[in-house]
Amino acid sequence: MKAEPVSQLSAIPSLEKLIAEIDREIDIFPSADRKMPVRSYSRKQYIRFLLGDMLFAIPLSAATEIGHLPNVTPLPNLPEWVMGVSNIRGEIISIADIKLFFGLPSQGVKRDSRFIVIRDQNMKVGLIVDKVIGIFSIDHNEIEIQENPYQKSDDAGVSAYVSGIVITQDGLMNLMDTDKLLSSPLMNAFRDE
Repeated sequence: MKAEPVSQLSAIPSLEKLIAEIDREIDIFPSADRKMPVRSYSRKQYIRFLLGDMLFAIPLSAATEIGHLPNVTPLPNLPEWVMGVSNIRGEIISIADIKLFFGLPSQGVKRDSRFIVIRDQNMKVGLIVDKVIGIFSIDHNEIEIQENPYQKSDDAGVSAYVSGIVITQDGLMNLMDTDKLLSSPLMNAFRDE
């Protein structure tokens, strides 16, 4: 009996799958009989993920790592949303339960949870999310991004970190402002200068 060949994609880690998906979407090597598409510089790619039943997206450019839940070393005297730290490729990264940070109901972190490491010029943080869905491209000239409809002044919940929403076939997708999240006083309260 001949064994079926194992799909090469099934052996590729999560981030590499997302990159492969981007490459297919961009179509780097078009066939000779097709014209090369005009590259739109207004197109931006996002990583889509779920927190409970809410759909979110962060700019792909803000992410450095996507993966399975790493081993986390808890630290004492920190808020409940700070799970601890983890060694990610030789770098110590703080791991945050983003649902608890936003004040959303959380049944705890599950074994099949994922994490996304986001960064800015000052810090990196691993965000625990329920499920990573994939890549979503938005052409800002073709798709209307609506302003944050639930923005309230000085709100520490989800609405403070949503820059806008996009209506997709999957429902409302909240575009997360990672710069605002990483520069928030709450996120920086425990940073060692």
